[in-house]
Amino acid sequence: MSPDAASPTRIDAAEVRECDVVVLGATLSGFVAAWELSSVGLNVVVVDVDSDPELDPAAPTAGPAAQAASRLARTLDLSLSASTDAENNLRECLEKLDLAGSLHAYPAVNPALARPGSTPVSLGYPNLLGIPASPLDRQVGNTVGAGASFRAYLDRLMPVLTIGKEQYLGGLVRRRVGGMLAERVVAPLVLDRFGVHLDDLEVAAALPGINEAITRTGSLTGAVLARHNEQVARETTYAVRGGFGELAHRLGERIGFFTTPVIAGIPVALDCDPTRVGPVWALRLADETTVAARAVVVASILNLDPIDEAGDSAENESLGSEELLFPGMVTGIAPAPTYSVFVIRCESAVLETLPPYTVATEHATNIRRVERVSLLWPESVTDPSPGYETLRIIRTPDIARVGTAELAGELGDLLGVDIPESALIILDAETLPLPRDPAIILEPGAREAATTADPRPGFLRVPIWPVEGTLSDTIGLTRRAVVPLRRSLVGLT
Repeated sequence: MSPDAASPTRIDAAEVRECDVVVLGATLSGFVAAWELSSVGLNVVVVDVDSDPELDPAAPTAGPAAQAASRLARTLDLSLSASTDAENNLRECLEKLDLAGSLHAYPAVNPALARPGSTPVSLGYPNLLGIPASPLDRQVGNTVGAGASFRAYLDRLMPVLTIGKEQYLGGLVRRRVGGMLAERVVAPLVLDRFGVHLDDLEVAAALPGINEAITRTGSLTGAVLARHNEQVARETTYAVRGGFGELAHRLGERIGFFTTPVIAGIPVALDCDPTRVGPVWALRLADETTVAARAVVVASILNLDPIDEAGDSAENESLGSEELLFPGMVTGIAPAPTYSVFVIRCESAVLETLPPYTVATEHATNIRRVERVSLLWPESVTDPSPGYETLRIIRTPDIARVGTAELAGELGDLLGVDIPESALIILDAETLPLPRDPAIILEPGAREAATTADPRPGFLRVPIWPVEGTLSDTIGLTRRAVVPLRRSLVGLT
């Protein structure tokens, strides 16, 4: 029976743990939300829903908080060595965490394109996602051939009446600069950066402001020329000395300073009853513990059973693990593609012909991208060794546990050189979700709405990195999202 508004109820459970806010998920956004809320004196409990003592590098000697921070640090270090920060979210966060002195800026790097068995070709011309600013530039011809270069130049001669009307990037690029440039250059770069095919990526999401520039200049390549300098400035990357794992450890230290507990637990059900005396939210864990809170912040992808009118949980087997179910509300997130990431140490002598950042143009090899981390972002390398370089290799399918010999063979095939197995040392490897920008998975206008509060009191869902946004976006959106909740809980609204 549903509770009667005239008869306040209390939570009935064998063990009840009360707090102001319960954060579901010891993720990046979960740690950021817990830090922002606990720093103003709120009593916060973080539930680590992904804890696995057999997998956590800090287990079993460390507590849940250290395990969660170590797991997040490893994921950050594996996923990226540097991140863009167009909105200044990352820099503001690191400054507040006293890590600003560890931050280093690096200019955007033009990638090289590699076809298996051929020497990688660097995009030595001004471009945005491979679309040239000057189609007749000699480097454009060196990359795609003189015919394709001249075809791209025809963009400047085409009628301007329909410019800026294409919704998806694939149609616009093929129509304006030709199919060869689209497939051999733009498509692999779009797949590398956004994880989708260029036919599925909206123009406004791929190149913000480009449609307006097209209208002003009358051509796609002219718009690229007009937007190039500004866009390149936005793509300046930032690395942290020792790797982004330092961010996770510092967040863990800060929430520990505010005595915010991290508990490992499997959520079973979540119930909201505004008629209750005290905390209105009740989170039931598999060990029969109940966490009672005034507010809930969801920072993980999980499946919770709904609460029926009798107060019992009812299993819903139709929902996958990527969906989050609360009483009367479903929030779904499409499963993110996965990839394998390898961090390896390689003899510098065999890398002489390898550009700093190489993207595969064909699927003849499982390797999709190779980053010479020691050249691109040297400050992020934790253990430099003379005569060796640190590489990050992005590989599909998502089978991380391959041998050194197989990896050396694939790398050699991609670069067109012979790489002996003895030249490689695998430092770490894992299968991870492919990072995605929220602009390509949310409807227009829904980016900020994704972090707005539920109509029920004290409910907030924050973005989940990396499947719902870049590192900078996740931090910025989370910090902004918790402000209204924080003000409400401390009585400032």
